[in-house]
Amino acid sequence: MTRREKIDRILSEGGDVTFTFVGDSITFGWHYCTPDETYVAVFAALLAKEYKNASVYRYDGIYESEAHPIHCYEKHEISRGERGRIHVIRSGVGGNTVARAAARFFNYTGELASGTRSDFIFTMLGINDSLQNDPEKYTNEDTFEARYRELLRKLNASETQAEIIVMTATANRGAIEGYIEKTYKICKEEGLSLIDTYSLWNAHYDEGAENFGHRDWLLPTDRFHPTPTSAKAMGEYVFLEFFK
Repeated sequence: MTRREKIDRILSEGGDVTFTFVGDSITFGWHYCTPDETYVAVFAALLAKEYKNASVYRYDGIYESEAHPIHCYEKHEISRGERGRIHVIRSGVGGNTVARAAARFFNYTGELASGTRSDFIFTMLGINDSLQNDPEKYTNEDTFEARYRELLRKLNASETQAEIIVMTATANRGAIEGYIEKTYKICKEEGLSLIDTYSLWNAHYDEGAENFGHRDWLLPTDRFHPTPTSAKAMGEYVFLEFFK
């Protein structure tokens, strides 16, 4: 059964489909995007267009400190329909490493803010682990691999009803390529689905061009956080890759 067929079947029976996005500040949208402009919000809006007969809700995780878990979720109604419900949960915390994401495991497992469990869980981690200039976050590539593999195995064992989709980290100031390669390796060896968001991001990441090539893709003062333009592109890309 394809993903589309699975979703169609659940919604046709009046059931719930839940998408959960787990990550760091890229997933949270810090700080150039409003909650309605994050890539997760774009993904949710596309689901509303795709499933016009379903009600679609988005839950935005709110946190007080990057070292602590999400303390509440704000619910937003995207569209209202009469056949089934779709829940899209944004569980991003700025500064999250794999270790910090593991420490807040309860944020995105079990019964969620929607009252449902996840059917699809997207993870995107690695940028903060690669920050050599931040000793509170940095881990070498081998440690990153071991910790990420452990987290994904634990997630897979906990959420047996869900499919896990791993998104590669986007570009940053430091050397991210080794962490991307480790992510590819984990997915191949663990049999997990992969969406290569790094390739999308890297295509627009030209340090020699004013404002990194597209002028509005990244601000000149920030080399790795999305603007509304790049968040929109990423949400559309993830949506298309998920359903292809």
